[in-house]
Amino acid sequence: MTIGQNIKKLRRERDMTQEQLAEYMNVTVSAVSQWESGKTAPDISALPALCALLHVSSDELLGIDNARREAEIDEMLSRVWSVFDEKRNEQGLDMMRAMLRRYPDSYRLMTEIASVLWNLAENGSVDSVGAYDEICGYLEKIFADCTDNSVRCRAVSLACGVYPKIGRTDEAVALAKSMSGARSEPDLLSSVYTGEKRIAAIRNRMWWLYNDFQNAVSAMCYEKDESGAFILSDDDRITLLQKQIALSEVMFEDGDHLFFSHRSESAHEGLAEIYARRGDGEKALCHLTEAVKYAVMFDTYDPNARWTSVLLRGIVADTTYTYGTTSCRELLDWCGSEPCFGFVRSDERYAAIVRELEAAVKEHPVAAASAREKDL
Repeated sequence: MTIGQNIKKLRRERDMTQEQLAEYMNVTVSAVSQWESGKTAPDISALPALCALLHVSSDELLGIDNARREAEIDEMLSRVWSVFDEKRNEQGLDMMRAMLRRYPDSYRLMTEIASVLWNLAENGSVDSVGAYDEICGYLEKIFADCTDNSVRCRAVSLACGVYPKIGRTDEAVALAKSMSGARSEPDLLSSVYTGEKRIAAIRNRMWWLYNDFQNAVSAMCYEKDESGAFILSDDDRITLLQKQIALSEVMFEDGDHLFFSHRSESAHEGLAEIYARRGDGEKALCHLTEAVKYAVMFDTYDPNARWTSVLLRGIVADTTYTYGTTSCRELLDWCGSEPCFGFVRSDERYAAIVRELEAAVKEHPVAAASAREKDL
């Protein structure tokens, strides 16, 4: 459709007459009529006001094929994740930035790039100063112009992570408070739907609740004070990590941890490190063995599989992507570099753990879930 046809269609959808549109736009009725007939087109300076009046984006008003654009972005993203998995970070970012230059008002793509930069900066894979600066540029555009609530919510989440790093904590607090009381889409849908659709929505909401709980426990366990010491005592941290493991067993009664196997792996790693520092080799090795089991599970799960446990049944397993490594490789490197495990390295059980990890890394140099699709 032409811009004139779109104006006519959108005006009628909003029960607006040509006279009313002309009055709002401070033009003559004849000018509106000529727009809609295709004889003339609105001046480019009038587009923002038209978009606001008709409640559409500039792409919709101009008749740009949003479906085609989103399909192109999806196709690019499906290719770019494998590039990141191979640690070609700059190439991956260049691909994403090139697509953004093609579609400069794609706020969704801005959040994708910002999320990648945030993860890379947190992992020490890129210069954090430059990354934070680029992220903030995207966030400012989103907050100023984007009307998509889902994108804005994601941008707020990113801002709450980035802003405190660059001395903008007060802004992050204000953004966080602005979201207080907001209900998530899964929460709302679980109230709207009935029957099987409601069960599916509740399961989707359960995913978010479980993920949020795990994030909260991890944050408590690893928060440090200004001196670099853990705020919680080791006893408290042990209790919390055990709760993480116990909840996972409740959530996945049939053992289908899939993507969330990394949660159990991380909890067992934390317990192994605490007990190793305490000199309890038996418990340290026991938890390391469990950590290996879940690391292998995470590296080999099928990204297209769906959970079969009662609480999450039917939800697709995958929710994220990796950056050039696997859980087994990370665990192997961590075990070898942590001084606290020095006293157990001569134990045959530790040697067996290392051999199992080395074999897993050799067999699965890249996580099976490297080419992934979201379905949440």
